[in-house]
Amino acid sequence: MIHDGLDLERRILQRILDWHAETDLPDTALSLFWSEAPGFFDMAPAPGEDADHCWHRLQDTLREMQKKRLIAGTVTVMEVRDLQVGPRGVLVLKELEFDALNDRKRLLEAEQDQLRTAQKAAHDERDAVFRGKQELVQAQKSLSEVQDRLRDLRDDLDAGRAALRAEQDALAVERDKVSRALDEERAHFERLLAERQAEAAAEQRAASLWRTAGLLSLVAGGLAALFAVSQSGLI
Repeated sequence: MIHDGLDLERRILQRILDWHAETDLPDTALSLFWSEAPGFFDMAPAPGEDADHCWHRLQDTLREMQKKRLIAGTVTVMEVRDLQVGPRGVLVLKELEFDALNDRKRLLEAEQDQLRTAQKAAHDERDAVFRGKQELVQAQKSLSEVQDRLRDLRDDLDAGRAALRAEQDALAVERDKVSRALDEERAHFERLLAERQAEAAAEQRAASLWRTAGLLSLVAGGLAALFAVSQSGLI
């Protein structure tokens, strides 16, 4: 793992501070030979770089940190001795810790914002579900009322149909009565007409007989008068 620039400096500071914190004897000096120093600071050779060049790169970094008073100790060609974090190094680590805390704070605030957003979304969803339930209950109530009205209308329709059938039956009975009465009156009229026709025919025959008898009487009277005249010699 390659670490350069400020990142490498901060890593070296934190590694020295952690080593002193983990050491049972606080006064023990941190001294490393060139062969073990890069591994101690988790520095791997860059591509195409051997261990010697990696050590020289670490040396340059340590000397630069000494100039900045980030660390204290001795850096030689073969080793580093008595490495400690300097006063400015402590400040840098404090700044790093402060920055880390700020980053953590910002992360927590972002997580809180996400949580509030999720809570609001859940609350909105819960409200939507509640409204949906209320709308469903209202819809079911409206449906029940519509069904009740439909049942009432169906009952009214059935009652109207029953009344219509009863009225139709009554009309049929009345129609049969009227039809029978008309048939009886027609038959009675036909009987009267037949009687009248028979009486008229009889009267006509009687009148014809009377007319015939009158003619015969006239003829007889005329013959009698003619006979009397002939007997008297007038003819």
